[in-house]
Amino acid sequence: MGTKRENITADNSWASDHEHILAKSLFSAGISWLAVYLTEDHIALDILASRVDVDPERLGCAGLSGGGLKTVMLGGLDERIECAISVGFLTTWINFLLK
Repeated sequence: MGTKRENITADNSWASDHEHILAKSLFSAGISWLAVYLTEDHIALDILASRVDVDPERLGCAGLSGGGLKTVMLGGLDERIECAISVGFLTTWINFLLK
């Protein structure tokens, strides 16, 4: 598809039109996009920790925007993360409140 403006616009339009279907399918299966991302991050962390040039006792992560949110979640959910640095991510305060 490349990076031509019309292709990007067409892809974004298609994704926007089908986002609710994908979200409902994931929720019906008991998972979310964030769960999919975190599963991928756990696998990446497994691969990183298995490398001979990496000390598995000194793992950390950092991120900005979507990566910032993923950093907060991964740092809280994986005991192997010794240092998690979220530069920032966008949200609303209501998302942090328990209802």
